[in-house]
Amino acid sequence: MPRSLERGARPSISTPQQAHAACMALLPRHGRPRPPGRTRYTAMTPGRYIVCEDAPADPADITGWQAQAVLADGSGRSVGPTR
Repeated sequence: MPRSLERGARPSISTPQQAHAACMALLPRHGRPRPPGRTRYTAMTPGRYIVCEDAPADPADITGWQAQAVLADGSGRSVGPTR
């Protein structure tokens, strides 16, 4: 997860849809200009988002994450036809 979404930096994110939109806004073709030299980099967003009540003291501690209360989880994407 990007640092900007960790540890309460974005307290307004309370749903998987909001988390996905925030991640998409960080990608070049979805809200940010292309990097200098028009070089494209490959990136992807998570397939599943889990929104927790809080973050553990050590964000790298998987046991700490598993102990957190889960507020919501899902893909964050609208369900609809695929191209």
